[in-house]
Amino acid sequence: LGVGTYFLLRLLQKKGVAKIFKKIYRPTVLFALGFVLTVGYCLGYYAVYSSQHDGKERYAALFSQEERFIADQSKEEYFRGDALATGVWYDNFATRGMNSGYYGTTLYNTISDSGVYAFLCENGVYNPTQNLGLSGLDGRYALQTFLSVRYSYDVLSQPYGFTKVDGYDYLYENDNYLPFGFVTDRVYSREQYLALPVLERQHLLLKGVV
Repeated sequence: LGVGTYFLLRLLQKKGVAKIFKKIYRPTVLFALGFVLTVGYCLGYYAVYSSQHDGKERYAALFSQEERFIADQSKEEYFRGDALATGVWYDNFATRGMNSGYYGTTLYNTISDSGVYAFLCENGVYNPTQNLGLSGLDGRYALQTFLSVRYSYDVLSQPYGFTKVDGYDYLYENDNYLPFGFVTDRVYSREQYLALPVLERQHLLLKGVV
């Protein structure tokens, strides 16, 4: 930046350049010039950024027959669908639920809520820094049941506590699905909750209200 400023000042010292600069140093001209430079920069950045990604093929991969089934079922009842994270980081934060039209457990980038992120961290669910999004419930069965996960889309293996749905290769239904909200007469303080190991915290949520 310092070197660039130096050469710009030397350039402006030349009489011809100084005259041209005086002519364009008007609000309307500067605004138009700034607009053109901004648009040009954005287009150039977009071209470079897009060349590093798979484009429409990548977007199309966010949809599946299994998730279309989940979306159709969710029109009749409120529940969540989970998807087990794969080993590639950018597959873990795709907004699969939003794309397919159901309530999911994965979010990308700035639409992730700080409260949700804190809750998952308290319960030992791995997520990198918050601005990269949320990567699902990582197969934590107590959390899946507590958060009303009815279906799991898993291309790797059958998740614990789930039964394969007929007619679909990678879709599984929770054997102990709880609807959104349940009645309990037990109340636990936040101190009691945080004093427990992570796994016991997850099971405590199924016993009462914190």
